[in-house]
Amino acid sequence: MGKKYRANISAASTIGSRTENQDNLMIDTLLSDKGKKPGDFMFDRAIEIKEDKSYYFVVCDGMGGESGGKKNSEIAVNAIFSQLEKLKNKNNSIEVFKAILEANRQVISYLERNKMKGGTTMSLLKINNNRTMEIFNIGDSPIILVRDGEMFLISEEQNVAGIKLKNKRITKEEYEKSNEKNRLLGFLGDKTWKSMTNLYYNGPFEYKSGDIVMLASDGLLGALDSKTILKSLDFDFDASELIRLTKEVKDKKDNDNITVLMLQLLED
Repeated sequence: MGKKYRANISAASTIGSRTENQDNLMIDTLLSDKGKKPGDFMFDRAIEIKEDKSYYFVVCDGMGGESGGKKNSEIAVNAIFSQLEKLKNKNNSIEVFKAILEANRQVISYLERNKMKGGTTMSLLKINNNRTMEIFNIGDSPIILVRDGEMFLISEEQNVAGIKLKNKRITKEEYEKSNEKNRLLGFLGDKTWKSMTNLYYNGPFEYKSGDIVMLASDGLLGALDSKTILKSLDFDFDASELIRLTKEVKDKKDNDNITVLMLQLLED
């Protein structure tokens, strides 16, 4: 029998200064219910990583006016949840791609029925029972690995500036000042389906005890640098604390929705 692992999970979401929270998240089989306080959500729990199961975590950041963005991200999360719940073989990663394609179809259908524009980013983490993990993402909601005191972006930042930086066509300084960070290259709800060609996959790769994996909406990295994040995590494993720091840094007049979902993987 191999080593047993558990995952400490911490998640938080806030409306910021916006009129609604357009983010949605999925914590394995628990769909987010943002509770009584509009747009705010907090979750803390430890789970055992069982040998006969894979675990799924999703963050979606909706785009669209009025209630469109909120609905787009909600549809995507519900579609992915529904498709993964049907799986007999929870380790089949091809089925995850199919679930994401179904989410895209459902968001498109909603937009067309209501004659709306918009969509949602999507970042998905799959924790396997063989000490490996896989990630899937479309858009610019980051997935971050913190290991041995260092922080790595393991998803793809699918906006024009992010891709230019990845391909070393601009410097980090030019990236920080670029307006092209707002130009997404991929999202669910693209009626042309061209965005699906940008669906990014990374894995499977092995995790080890002490790893922290973080899924977030893009407001997190827009406000906090790696040193601040690492210092906070070293002090306290708490997603709501990261959100508090983000709100402190950002201009309160333009405080975007922020969602952070973190897992700390530990050997029992």
